[in-house]
Amino acid sequence: MVHALLSARRVLIDSGLLLDIHPMPRKRAIFCEASEGRKAVGYLRESGARIRYQRAQKALDQVVSQGLFRLRASTIFTFRYRARSLKDLRRYLQQRWTEASVDRVTAGRINRVLGSDRGKVIVLEEAVRMSLLEKQ
Repeated sequence: MVHALLSARRVLIDSGLLLDIHPMPRKRAIFCEASEGRKAVGYLRESGARIRYQRAQKALDQVVSQGLFRLRASTIFTFRYRARSLKDLRRYLQQRWTEASVDRVTAGRINRVLGSDRGKVIVLEEAVRMSLLEKQ
């Protein structure tokens, strides 16, 4: 990750800006939502992702502490993916994520909460950090 930031720095003009967006090293929560409210059903099962996200943040901290970039702004926001069925959620994970799945217990909870109600949706949430860096 540091190598990627150094490569980006080489092509930036003086005082050029770099926008970094990466997930936070936290569990990804899964909810079911309907008109009557929202119910937590579990967490996404991931292997290795949290370590990668921690490394990404450490790389950013490193280039800032070395004086290569200055942190101009940073915020954390919640990214939400909505799926109408467990099948749709699993298809999304297979296509867009690496080493992520819904375990049996969480899948069972989702199926019990969703039932046959077509108005309910599954929501996968993850915290994402967005940082604006300025080349020094």
